[in-house]
Order: sequence, then structure tokens, then C-alpha cells
Amino acid sequence: MYEASTLFNDTYQEKCHYLDRFRNKLNNVFTKKRDKMKRAILLITCIIALLLSFTLTSCDDEFLYAPNGLEYKINDDGETCTIIGIGKCTDTVVHIPEQIKKYKVTAIGEEAFCAPRNQESALCENITEFILQNGLTTIEKSAFWGCKALTSIVIPDTVLTIEACAFQECTALTSITLSESLTSISTQICAGCTSLQSIVIPASVKMIEESAFLQSSLLQVTLGSEIEEISEHRI
Repeated sequence: MYEASTLFNDTYQEKCHYLDRFRNKLNNVFTKKRDKMKRAILLITCIIALLLSFTLTSCDDEFLYAPNGLEYKINDDGETCTIIGIGKCTDTVVHIPEQIKKYKVTAIGEEAFCAPRNQESALCENITEFILQNGLTTIEKSAFWGCKALTSIVIPDTVLTIEACAFQECTALTSITLSESLTSISTQICAGCTSLQSIVIPASVKMIEESAFLQSSLLQVTLGSEIEEISEHRI
């Protein structure tokens, strides 16, 4: 009887021991799984936060404004910027700054002040003057197209390129002083400028492209000495 009882107790204790070990192993497994799950959740949370920060930064970059309200973007070089729109500016005499914060203004972007294709077309149509600063190098395609109240403009000599249709249908434009650094006059640059009666082509210009002054009112064109090619229907 005693031996049977002892054997039973030993067997029972052995089973309890095995059960404890099994329970501990299960706890360890579940603990490890919980830890892995926590790490996974933490990792996913960090990735989402990072993606959101990039998205917010990107959204901020899309809406940058100069002190006078003009919209601009930072160029790929990280040192210069381009004016891309009228933005919040309501001035009728618009100053294009030489620099915004630490970024030098080097370009006026495509259709930046293009009245027919601009949501703020009424603002663009009321601008009578743009004052451009030295340091500007490029005026992109259709930048001032349809600015019907613009009467005169002086392009600084730092400008190397004025792209097609830049001043097309600026119907009140009577005076435009071109940069002495231009080598060509782009197509339809002043097409439809019905108030423009005279223009001086800088000595640096070698080519006048097709329809540059189509449907303007030019009566006098003073050509530079370096002209090599004048395309068809230039006036």
C-alpha cells in the first residue's frame, strides 16, 4: 500500500512537473509572439508617420509664397527658385524679387501669369507692370500671355532665354526692352500685341523665329548687327 501510494505521488509530481514545463514553454511562445507583434506594430506606426511627414512636406512645397504673395517653387539645385504663379498677390504693379529667403529667383515659369489659363485670370489681366530684377535668366513659355493691361516691360540683361508666346496677346503693350544677352527671338513671342508699334532687336540676337511678331502693329523694327536668320512670317 505504501509503495503504491509513493509510486502514485511520484507519478503525479512528475506529471505536474511536465505540465509546468509545458505551460512555461507556452508562455514563452506567447510572450515572444506578443513581443514580435508589438515590434511589428511599432514598425508599421513609424513607417506610417514617416510617410505622412513626407506627404505633408510635399504639400507644403507645392504652396510656397513670396512676401508679396507670388507663388514659387524651389528648383532641383536647392539654391534657386522659379516664380510659378500670381498666388495671393493682388498688386497691379508686380515686383519679381531678386531673391526669396535664401533662394535666388532665376526663372518665371511656364504660364505663370497666363491670364487665359490661370484660375486667377482677373488678377493677371489687371497687372499694368512687371518689374524684373537682375539674376533672372529664363522666361518660360506663355509666361505673360494675355496680360491685357500690361503696358511696358524691361527685360534685364541677365535673361538668356525668352521662350515661345511669352508676351502673346498682351494687347496694351506699347514698349518692351529686350535683354542684351538674347541670341534668338522665339516664335510668337509678341504675337497679337496690337499696341506694339516699334521694337529694338539687341545686337546679340542672331535669329528671329517664325511669327515672332505676328498680328502686332509694328511700324518700326531696329535690327541688331548680328542677325543671321529671319524666319518666315516673323511680323
